[in-house]
Amino acid sequence: MPRRGVAVRVEGAASLAKALRTAEPALIKELTRINRRVSKLVADDARTKAPRRSGALQKSIKAGATKVSGYVTAGDRGVPYAGPIHFGWAHRPQPGRRIYGGPIEPNPFLWDALDARRREVEQAYLRQVNELVLGVGRSGAR
Repeated sequence: MPRRGVAVRVEGAASLAKALRTAEPALIKELTRINRRVSKLVADDARTKAPRRSGALQKSIKAGATKVSGYVTAGDRGVPYAGPIHFGWAHRPQPGRRIYGGPIEPNPFLWDALDARRREVEQAYLRQVNELVLGVGRSGAR
């Protein structure tokens, strides 16, 4: 049974972003870049774990970021089946028919990728945020 609600929480990220609102815009952009780089670790792994038929599902997996979080998405207008593949679907309708197909078993490739990369994600956040803070300290000391 897949686990629901798997996430990596960075304690203090929202507080840091709030404090940075008054800081230099370059710092806020760097925090967004950090979130995107870390999200890319998970997205890259999710592409290898996603089931493959045409390759469209893998191509739809994207890393994204804001100043307070990083995220990974799967699916788009051309790949509307990403959710049912990941979460499963009890009874799916057959196109043009009144009958329903069998169930789609969940394949939580996004959660599996996060689970596999959890330690690496945590270490990347620690390293990159520490570098950012040390860089701010050095530039502020001048």
